[in-house]
Amino acid sequence: MCRDNELFDSAPQDCICSIGHGVMTDPVMIMVADCEHEFCNTCIREWLRSSGDCPTCRRKFAESDLRSLRKTRLRIYDLECFCDSKLKGCDWTGKFGMLQEHMTQCRKGPRYMCPVSKYGCDQGPLDSTSMDEHMISQQKHHLNLCMERLLAVGHLAEREPSATRLAQHGGLSDEQLQAFQQAVETDASPSEIAERFRSQWPDLSWTILRCLKEDCDVELQSVGFAEVQHGYFTYTLVANRA
Repeated sequence: MCRDNELFDSAPQDCICSIGHGVMTDPVMIMVADCEHEFCNTCIREWLRSSGDCPTCRRKFAESDLRSLRKTRLRIYDLECFCDSKLKGCDWTGKFGMLQEHMTQCRKGPRYMCPVSKYGCDQGPLDSTSMDEHMISQQKHHLNLCMERLLAVGHLAEREPSATRLAQHGGLSDEQLQAFQQAVETDASPSEIAERFRSQWPDLSWTILRCLKEDCDVELQSVGFAEVQHGYFTYTLVANRA
């Protein structure tokens, strides 16, 4: 990915990508005979999607001919640069290799709210790098929050949780149990599974509940029901008289 030349105090011409016309941040070289031209990794791979020849000398090359340039990258990391938020009033200057660390602390830089905040995540505003780390480290917590909201406001749950964990119960035929397990394994949504059962067995009313394994304690009065665990979730099939 190229960075705007104006970000740098002075960038040598051999650090400029001839495709993106910016400073290379991940430089690579086309290692074929009589070529060896350098470009941004992102730029040259995008170019390769529509053309199989070098933008400079027009010699043919393949993706396997690209080689990362560690020395060039270290030279670029040593260039003096400004803050991305210079126009917003940040007067920081330093090595390009230190820019990312600075952006995590820059008070003039952009801040983002966690997209799961509307479901209960209490993380405050973060810069883009810190937000990426937050989203990775908090995956399970976010999944819990989203499922709690879904079960609270959606049509998937109609009763309060109880302290009794359901094992597989009777009242359903082997054909119905097998159809339920197969539907879950194809990652069908609860509404899709319920619709399949309503069309195949219209004499019963079908309800599907989906929740995290550790939160799936429910108690329902029914003709029959079954439980299948798949990935993070437990799916419960409930049959009642239509």
